[in-house]
Amino acid sequence: MRKTIPWLVVALLMAAFAIRVYQLGASDLTFDEAASAFIADKPYGEMLTYLRGATREHPPVYYGLLRAWTLAAGRSEYALRFFSVLFATLGIALAYRLGRRILGRSLGLLAVALLVVQPFHVHYSQDARSYALMTVQALLLFELFHNVRCGKRLGGLPQWVAWLILGMAAVASVLTHYYMIFILVALNLYALTTLKDRHARPFALVWFGTQLLAGIALFAYILLSHAAVHVLAQFHGYSLKNLVVGRAGQMLWMVDDLLWGVQAHPWPSWSYAVFALVIAGVLLALLWLPRQKSKSGQPPLSKWLLPIYALVPLMLAWLMPERLNARYSAAILPAYCLIVGLAILWLSRRHWLLGLIAFGLLAAANTNMLTINQRLITSDYGDVVSYLNTHLQPGDAIILNGPWQWVQQLYYPVDPQTPTFWLPRQVGDDPAVTHLALQDIARQFGRVWVLPAALKNTDPEQVVLGWLRQNAYYASHYKELELYSLNSDSAALAGVVNAQVETDFGGTFRLQQATLWRTQARPGEVVLADLSIQAKNPPGSDMVITLQLVDQDGNAWNTLAFRPGDNFSPPQQWTPGQKIEARRGIVVPPGAPPGDYAVRVGALLYPSEVSLEPSRDGQPLPNAYVEVGGIHVSSCSNCLSPLNNTQALQAHFGDLTLIGARLAGQDFWQGHYLAFELAWQAERPLSQDYRLRIALIDRNGQQVASAEARPVANWYPTSQWIAQQPLWDRQALLIPPRQQPGVYTLRISVLDAEGKLVQMNGVQTEQVLGLFSRTVTFSGTTFDVSQVNVRPRERTYQVGKISHPLSVTLGDSVRLLGYDWDGPPTPGQDLRLVLYWQSLRELDTPYTIFTHIMGANDTLAGQKDSWPRNGEYPTNFWIKGEIISDVYLIPFSPQAAPGDYHLEVGLYDTETGDRLRAVQDGQPLLNDIIILEHFQVPADSK
Repeated sequence: MRKTIPWLVVALLMAAFAIRVYQLGASDLTFDEAASAFIADKPYGEMLTYLRGATREHPPVYYGLLRAWTLAAGRSEYALRFFSVLFATLGIALAYRLGRRILGRSLGLLAVALLVVQPFHVHYSQDARSYALMTVQALLLFELFHNVRCGKRLGGLPQWVAWLILGMAAVASVLTHYYMIFILVALNLYALTTLKDRHARPFALVWFGTQLLAGIALFAYILLSHAAVHVLAQFHGYSLKNLVVGRAGQMLWMVDDLLWGVQAHPWPSWSYAVFALVIAGVLLALLWLPRQKSKSGQPPLSKWLLPIYALVPLMLAWLMPERLNARYSAAILPAYCLIVGLAILWLSRRHWLLGLIAFGLLAAANTNMLTINQRLITSDYGDVVSYLNTHLQPGDAIILNGPWQWVQQLYYPVDPQTPTFWLPRQVGDDPAVTHLALQDIARQFGRVWVLPAALKNTDPEQVVLGWLRQNAYYASHYKELELYSLNSDSAALAGVVNAQVETDFGGTFRLQQATLWRTQARPGEVVLADLSIQAKNPPGSDMVITLQLVDQDGNAWNTLAFRPGDNFSPPQQWTPGQKIEARRGIVVPPGAPPGDYAVRVGALLYPSEVSLEPSRDGQPLPNAYVEVGGIHVSSCSNCLSPLNNTQALQAHFGDLTLIGARLAGQDFWQGHYLAFELAWQAERPLSQDYRLRIALIDRNGQQVASAEARPVANWYPTSQWIAQQPLWDRQALLIPPRQQPGVYTLRISVLDAEGKLVQMNGVQTEQVLGLFSRTVTFSGTTFDVSQVNVRPRERTYQVGKISHPLSVTLGDSVRLLGYDWDGPPTPGQDLRLVLYWQSLRELDTPYTIFTHIMGANDTLAGQKDSWPRNGEYPTNFWIKGEIISDVYLIPFSPQAAPGDYHLEVGLYDTETGDRLRAVQDGQPLLNDIIILEHFQVPADSK
C-alpha cells in the first residue's frame, strides 16, 4: 500500500488538473479578471506607478508574474486562467506534503482527494486572480517556517540563507495580497506555540526580529500605496462590539462559500454534517495528534498548526471593518481539507466502513456542488459586446451605463467608429445633468444601445434607463444589453399606420388604438409602435403584452414581451378607466426574407401564462391576438449580422452557400425539438427550388430522426432568392420521445427539384482551446453541423404523499392518483393545482388536460387547457408505470360573482375533441368529467 499511495497522488493531481482546465475559456473575463489582464499588460515601471495610485487594487507580485507569463503564453481567457491552474495544482501537491508530515501519507492522500473536487478551490483555480497563488504561498510559509525552526538546511544552503528565503516569502505574500497578513498573523501565533523551552528563545529573537525588518520594508510600500492606506483607513471608528454582534450572517455566508462554492446559496442540508466533521477534526488535532510521533526524526508539528491555520485567517477576515468576500480567505482551504481528512481518518481507524461512508458522502456532495458551479457562466460580457458590435448600424450610439466598465472595455472593446457615451459620468451625478446629456443624444442619433453594469453601484436610481423608458421606444434586448429607438418623427420614416383597434382582452384592458410609424423597413431596422390602453379590471396577477412580427405562414420572426406600465404603473395597480401609453419597437431581424409581414398584439397573465382572449363588440376573435397593421420588408444585401459564437463557414451546395450555423445548445432532451439556425446565401439567381433534409445520426451511422423542409420559409422558395442576400433559416428536428440518450450528429443535406442530393464542398475554421485556429475542408453530399447530447428525461415511478388521493381511470391509458391544491382563490387570483398521473401504457396520442373552474349554471369562471407540464411533457412521451406530477395555475375571473363554484378536470384528444372515458370505483363519471373540489366565493370577497 505504501508503494501505491505516491501513484494515487499523481493520479489525483492529474485529475485535479483535468477538472481545472475543463471549460477554462468558456466564460468571458469578469471585471476583476479584466483588471488583471489590464495591469499585467503594463511594463513593470508603469505597473508599480499605477498600483501605488489605485484605491482598490492589490500589490504587484501576482501581476508581475502574470505579465511574464502572458509574454510567453498570450492574453486569451484560457491563457490568463491557465496560470492560476498551475498554482492550484502545485498547491494540492504541497497540501499532500503537509498532511504527510502531520500524520503520514494517509492524511495527505485524503486532503488531496478532497481538494480535487472542492468547489471553492476549483472555482478560484480557474480565476485569473491571485487566489491560487495565495494558497501556495501559505503552504510554503508554514513549510519554510518549520524547516528554519528545526535548523534544517534548504538544499545544503547556509542557515542564514534559509532565514532570508523565509523572510522574502513572507514579504512576497503580503505584496501579493494585503490580506495575506492574516496568514502571517496565524503563522506568528503558531510560532508562539512552538516556543516551549529556553532553547527556543534564540530562535524567537531571530524570528520576530526578522519580521520587524520585513515590516519596515513593507511599511515603506504601504505609505506609497493608496490601496493600502484605504485598507488602514477602514479602522477609523472601528467598533469590535458592533462587528461581532452584527456580522454573524456575513460569517455564515463566508463559510457557505468556502464549503460549497460561490453559487451554493442557500447551503445544502448536509452542511451541518460537514460542520460536525470540522469541529471533530479541530478537537482531534488538539487531543489526538500530540500522541503521534514524527517518522522523519524531526520535531513533530505542533498540535495547534491546523486549528490556527484554518480558523485564525477566517476570524480576522470576519472582524475587518469592511465586509470581505470569502475569496480573501481562500488560502485556508488546504487546512480545511486536512482537518476534515483528520476526522475521516480517525473514523476509519475505529471502523473502516465509517470512514469510507464519511469520505464518500462528502466527496459526492462536493462533486454535486462542483457540477452546479461549473454549469454557471460567471461572465458573458465579451459575448454581449460581440453581439453589440455585429448588430450596430449607421446612426447608432452606445451608452455604457456606469464608469466602471472601462476595464472590461479594454479587453472587449466596442466598435471604435460608433459614438460612445458614459452615463452617468460619475456615480451620484445630478440626474438633471444626465437628462440633458440624454436629450442631446436623442437629437443626434436614431437608435441607442445601453449596456448597464453594476447598476446598484453605478446608477442606483436607474436615471438612464428610466429616462429612456419614458422618452424612447424600447425595441429589443440581448441578455443585459438593451436597444432603444429615439426617432419617432413620422417625416423621417416610411409612412404611418394608425389603427382604431377597440379590442378587449379578457375583460382586463381595452387596446383602443395602435400606431405603427412605418409601412416598410429593411432587416435590422425598428418598427415603432404606440399602443393606447384603457384599463377595465386590474388582473390579480402580473401581465405581459406581446408584440410580434409574423410572416405569411404565421411564423413569428421576432417577439417582444413587455409589462405595460413598467414599474411606474404595473397592471395590478391599475384602476378602471385608467389610460396607459406603451411605446415599443420591434426589430426586423437581420436575415429576414423580403416580403409582407403582419404586426400582432396579444396578452398573457403571468405566471400562469394563460392568454387573455381578445374580443370586439362582445364577440370573441378567432385567435388569441389582434393584427394592428403590416409592413413590407425590403431586400438588403448587407443587413445580416454574423451569428455570435459561430465559426466561419463556407459550405457550397452548388450555387447555394451555407455561411453560418448555430445550435440553441449542446444538450437536448428526449421528446424536445433540436433547434438550430442556419445562414444561407445564393451566389447567383437560382433556377430551381431546393429543399433541406435534416437528420439525427447515431454513433453507428444510423439515422434515428429526419425531416424535410424548405430553407428559410415555405412562402419564399429558393427560386425567388436574391443573389448575395444573406438569409436566416430557423429549423427544428423533433427528437423521438423514447430515443436512447447519448451523443448524436446533426446532419444536413440539400435536395434539388428532382429530389437528388446536391454535391457539397467547402471549408470551416475551428478554434482550438481558444489559443489557435485550424481550417478543415470537406466534400460529399452531407454536412455535419455539430454533435449534440441527447439527455434522458427524469422519470419517477414512486409517488409521495398526496393530500387528496384518488383512483380515477381514463380509458385504458391513464390513472389520476390524486391532487393537491392551495385552497379556494379569490376572484382575480390564480388557483394552484397539482395533479398526479400514472401512465398505464405507452401512448401515441398527445391528450390535452382541461382544468375548469365552473360557477352557477355551468358558467366558466376559469380555464387552462394544455398538454401536461405546460406543453413540455405530452402524454405520448410517457412510459408504462411512470408517475407524472403536473402543476396548473388557473386564473380565476376577476368578475366572478359570489356563489358556489367547483373545480373539474379531464382529458381529451387534441385533434378530435373526444374525451377519454373516466371511471371511478367502477362507475363512469358524467360527461367524463372529474370534479375535484367545491368552494364558495363569499359576498364580501371583492
